[in-house]
Amino acid sequence: MTANADLTEPMTLSSIIIQKIKQQGPISFCDFMEMALYYQELGYYTSSHEKIGKDGDFFTSSNLTSAFGEMLGKQIEEMWRFLGEKEFTVVEMGLAWVFFQEMSCHT
Repeated sequence: MTANADLTEPMTLSSIIIQKIKQQGPISFCDFMEMALYYQELGYYTSSHEKIGKDGDFFTSSNLTSAFGEMLGKQIEEMWRFLGEKEFTVVEMGLAWVFFQEMSCHT
């Protein structure tokens, strides 16, 4: 491979990590994981590849069926009635894909 070919090939995260080690010496496991997970546009969580579902790395129950969201919706309705049908707020934590909102609105 020529030097020019290296410039036209897109950098992979592996090559970036290897380059960093060659330039700076050994890196800690913490630094390696930080890069592997969060490196801009190439890390696991910052890349655009599917992470959940048929084309992703894993499934969650909400990917397979709306049953979980429907169950939570019914439980929240029961709590609402118990509280005298007054307005209250439900906060969804950690579900970046808004599965609960989509499923609970169908109950």
